[in-house]
Amino acid sequence: MTPAEQPDVIYQVVSHQSDSGKWVIDEFDIPHKVRVRYSLLCFFSVSGNEHPSGHNDPSACSFRVGEKFAENALHRLSAEYVMVGKVGEDYLAITRGEGVDRVEQHLKIESESVMDYGNGP
Repeated sequence: MTPAEQPDVIYQVVSHQSDSGKWVIDEFDIPHKVRVRYSLLCFFSVSGNEHPSGHNDPSACSFRVGEKFAENALHRLSAEYVMVGKVGEDYLAITRGEGVDRVEQHLKIESESVMDYGNGP
């Protein structure tokens, strides 16, 4: 990937506690060298054209610990559509794929804190 193709922000799944359903996801703002750590609980997940399921169900969301992703709504980085953003001040929304392959997950932000950037993502 050339520097022009590098995303400005990368998200990385740091941990998941299956008993509580808590997710920890780091947001790395590369140009500004800022790292924000979010502690989150799944609010809902919806696949394809289905109705949302799992309202307030901590087990409804699915990520892999160590997984990295970056917003790619314009398909500059790969063929996969990825949209990430805060919904108000309380939720982080992550949508991947399109049409029947779309998976949209909304997570309630329990806390967020600025961390040491370290070596980045």
